[in-house]
Amino acid sequence: MGQGGDTMLSLMALRSQGSIAIAFVRSLDWDPFSQELVRKLQSKFDSLRAADVQIVAIHGYGKDKNAAWQDSLELRFPLLADEASAVMRGYDVFDKGSLPHPALFLVDSQGTIRYRQLFTESEAPPDIAPLLERVQKTRN
Repeated sequence: MGQGGDTMLSLMALRSQGSIAIAFVRSLDWDPFSQELVRKLQSKFDSLRAADVQIVAIHGYGKDKNAAWQDSLELRFPLLADEASAVMRGYDVFDKGSLPHPALFLVDSQGTIRYRQLFTESEAPPDIAPLLERVQKTRN
């Protein structure tokens, strides 16, 4: 899965560092819901890292979008390009056609999904509190 430039980053490599909060997003150019979702995750970056949770956002656009979106939204976590939609298919997050539902997952270091939330278009703004609660429960 492409990150910035030609860097490849795997979810398995990230899992070796603890759990992963995965956000599936639509275009960060035109989708305000996805923009708000990554902003909320960014606002909890330090507390999630303190809980040994990595954050990644996965989109279905070209990896050339990563640097521009990371800069414009001042993100401290990686954006991953899933141009072939393989990961999106694996996590079953597709809406109609080729766009993913904005979604949040918490995957533990063993690869077990501990939390899954698909957002519908009527939900605004995105609520990440249930994800944060699950992170706390898995730590205790």
